Order: sequence, then C-alpha cells, then structure tokens
Amino acid sequence: MKLVIIIVMALHGIIHLLGFLKGFNLAEINELTIPISRLQGILWLGAGLFFFISVSFLFFNHDLWWKNAIIAVILSQVLIFGAWGDAKMGSIANIFIVIAIIFAFAALRFDQQINKEVDVLLNQEENKTTVITEEMIDPLPEPVQKWLLNSGVIGKKLLTNISFKHQARMKLKPDQKNWYQATSGQYVTTQEPGFIWKVDIAMNPWMNVKGRDTFIDGKGDIQMKLASLLTVANVKNNQEADQSTMQRYLLELPWYPVGALSPYITWKEIDNMTAEATMTYKGLVGTAKFFFTEEGEYVKSSAWRYDTESDSYKECIGVAKEFQIINGVKIPTKVDVSYVLEDGLFTWYKAEIYELELQ
Repeated sequence: MKLVIIIVMALHGIIHLLGFLKGFNLAEINELTIPISRLQGILWLGAGLFFFISVSFLFFNHDLWWKNAIIAVILSQVLIFGAWGDAKMGSIANIFIVIAIIFAFAALRFDQQINKEVDVLLNQEENKTTVITEEMIDPLPEPVQKWLLNSGVIGKKLLTNISFKHQARMKLKPDQKNWYQATSGQYVTTQEPGFIWKVDIAMNPWMNVKGRDTFIDGKGDIQMKLASLLTVANVKNNQEADQSTMQRYLLELPWYPVGALSPYITWKEIDNMTAEATMTYKGLVGTAKFFFTEEGEYVKSSAWRYDTESDSYKECIGVAKEFQIINGVKIPTKVDVSYVLEDGLFTWYKAEIYELELQ
C-alpha cells in the first residue's frame, strides 16, 4: 500500500510539473489547452514539489509526509478547478491521497494514545538496583529455582521495566489457511505488574489491523481497529478482560524471569519439573502452570484465558521453540501460542523476539 501511495504521489507531482513548463513556455504541452500564466506555473511547480517532498518523507517512514501531502492536495485541487476541462482526472488522484492521509492520521493518533499509556506504565515505579542473589530464590520450589539459575538471573540487577519487539505470524480462526504477518511491541513492569502490547497485523496488501492489549492497575483493556479507524474489538471494564490479561502476564513470565520474584506471585511445586504460580493483585487471582526440563530449562506454560469469539475460557499454552541469551539472561526468543480445543491444538500465534531492552 505504501508503494502504491508513493507511485501515485510521484506521478501526480510529475504531472503538475507540466503546468510549470507550459506557464514558462519551456515545453509544448498539448494536453493543457487552457492558458497558464507564470504565476500559475509557479503554483503548479509548488504543488509538484510538495508531492515530491511527501514522497521522500513517506519513503523514510516520517510522519511529516501526510502534513506535506495535505498542502499539496489543497494546492493541486485549486489548480485543477482552474483548469477543470484539462485536469479534472487529477481529482481522482487527490481523493486517493486524501483517503491515505486519513488512514495515516488515524494511525498516528492511535499510536500517540498507546505511547501515552506506555509512559504512564513505565513511570509508575522506580527501577530497583537490587542484585538478585541465590538467597532470594531459596524460598521458591526447586523447579523454579533451577529455571532461574538456568536463565542466568543470579547476579543481575532486579530490573523492573522490560520492553521487547516481536515479528509474528497470526491466525484468527482454526480453519484459516494463510498466516497474517504481524509486528508487535511489548512493555512490561514487574514491580507493579502490568504490560502494554501493541500490534500491527497485515490482513492483506491493502489493509491492516492495529491493536493493543493492556493490563494496568489490575484492569484489562483489549482494542483492535481496522486501518486504525474502525473498531473491531473493544473489551474492557469487565471481569473477563481483567482476568484474561492477568493470565497472559503470568503465561509470559519466561520473557521476564525477574517477574517470578514478584511479591504478588506465590509458587507451588507440582513435581520436580512442574510448578504452579498464583498471582493475587488488585482483587484478582490468576494461576498458571510452568513446565521445565530436569536441568531447569523452560519448556512451556499453561493458563486458562477468556476467548471473546466463543465467550468462554480456554486453556492457552505457550511453547518455547528457541532460546537466546540477551543481556546475560536466557529467554525463549521463539514461542508458539495455542488454544486447546476439543479437536486438538489451535496454534494461532508464532512469535519471534528480535529486540529486548531491560531498564
């Protein structure tokens, strides 16, 4: 879609240069039969330059592209009205560009909303400088101790703000044949447990869905928007959203192992390779099971989450596929997420972390 917008604006800009050439008698332009003065020629040149500037900004993913495009479209349409008989088809290009501007503005506003929420989340607590010691993990069940030792958190600072980015593939329904490509970013706090996850899903080359899933102050909020404009999902202010997002926080602990030391989480050993975490926070109680190897390497986690499609709770499983050591901590960088259905597993999210930052 971006490439199409660039091509349309570039061609539209070139066409506007024809008005400049005719106004200054620099070339014979038979397509323009209406006389164009030098002043008008300068305006045609200006519109073309604004389109070219918009193209360059869009190419480098700069938000200013649509601001310049607004000026270009307004100036272009005024000139088209003045030469309607020759240039009326240019209105179609301007309408297309205006629609693209509306989508870009909506995406910007949605991103600004999320960025404000991220600032609130990350600034709600001061990062601790405490160094994690073996004594701090002694009260935990043996499988959890082995996991934290295997993860390499001993001797590391008890950092409480974590952010990371995913490349992902998604399916919305079990019978969906093709995977949607998605990029997402996630911001997590562990001292006061919470997260913000934002995602951009390419439904097809022409349309995307932007969304975010948050757990802040014990409240869940899930919102998805088609082309950043049309709300297709909005779940909040209910027990299901709060519970589901808390369960997600627990499921994803292996991405931020320091969260296992949170005072809001208690652990119970099930066997020598399995443990259950219970989280109590802001009146909510959630549980998740964690499975490890004998050496303490994380295998998978499981928790029950609310599914809006079926209006019911389903078991959700995250399975580690690949690990990397980032900033000295071993975490799963490739994870498959599935729902347990009556006829088997429905793997709907395959995530790969490509950037992680600890604060």
